[in-house]
Amino acid sequence: MTSKIEFKINYNFNETLKQEWSYLTEISTVSIFNTYSWQAIWSKDILKNSLFIINIYSNKKIVAIIPFEKKEFLNFKTLSLTGHPFADYCDCIIDKKFFETNFKLKNDVHNYLMNLENIDLISFKNICENSNIHFLLGSSNFKKYPFSSYQLFKYSLKNENIISKKFKNDTIRQIKRLEQTGKLLFKIADNNHDKEKIFEFFVNHKSKQLINSNNWNYLNDDCYKIFLHSIFFNYKGHFSYLTLDNKIIAVHIGHIYDGKLIYLFPTYKNHYRNYSPGNILLYNLINFFFNNGGIEFDFTTGNEPYKIKLSNCKRNMFFKNCGLTFLGKIISVIILFLNNLKNINILKLIYNKIKY
Repeated sequence: MTSKIEFKINYNFNETLKQEWSYLTEISTVSIFNTYSWQAIWSKDILKNSLFIINIYSNKKIVAIIPFEKKEFLNFKTLSLTGHPFADYCDCIIDKKFFETNFKLKNDVHNYLMNLENIDLISFKNICENSNIHFLLGSSNFKKYPFSSYQLFKYSLKNENIISKKFKNDTIRQIKRLEQTGKLLFKIADNNHDKEKIFEFFVNHKSKQLINSNNWNYLNDDCYKIFLHSIFFNYKGHFSYLTLDNKIIAVHIGHIYDGKLIYLFPTYKNHYRNYSPGNILLYNLINFFFNNGGIEFDFTTGNEPYKIKLSNCKRNMFFKNCGLTFLGKIISVIILFLNNLKNINILKLIYNKIKY
């Protein structure tokens, strides 16, 4: 029997969608950012009423879910994959085996998206090379970001040589220096009281770092603070920190999901920057994770030197803007220009002000 696919649009999260999403998650490769729980919290705290989820069925059976956010500005309508900019990997959820055996139906999905009514532009951001959306739409016309995502894998039963010798030696030297000033401890928070202290430290010191580096201070927006608090306290949040004489000097907030530690929000007290407290915390966190059965330490996206030096896997990242109308095609060219501004340090502040 020839397979035929049907499309349905959802505008909110509901029990039926949850069941279908959970089914596809079990048979698909999905990052934590594309799980139902993460997306539902994002929708509740950030999107409000702008969901535009496309469900795809074959013979009444769910085979794909593409979660979009719909925005409108001066009658200009756009769709973008949900989660950006807090989802390091934006994606869809699919039955990959179905599309591998019904390869031609990928064209039907593409044609449906490119012919959506009352949409001027579809934007795909933070698309990893091994993502479902990259597989579903193909690599055609996707443009490569100047940054990648980086991972550290444990390839053997032993932890030897997981961390580079130079990083290890440099960090141990800084640990010894810091220990001369007081009692230094690495801790994992296991109760809400400690987690609240870590979150408060994070908001305070990360805000200062963002302001000093002329980056977008998302922590100045209560909606984003509420979202981050909700996602880390209610869904697989992982809190680690360093104390010096029982006072917090560095923290990291991320996730542990499917054998992976997702490294997201590190920050430290600037007073101790000469001791590299961020590196000390990272060194301890990597060792703790792999010593406790961890499989993959995901540094996520960004070309920070420490990610490049510590990782043993690199994945390319892509984006794509599809203009569906004449105006949409013009805007897609403008967006490409604005993205290029990110690579010019002098214009970085201007770019951030335009984008955010």
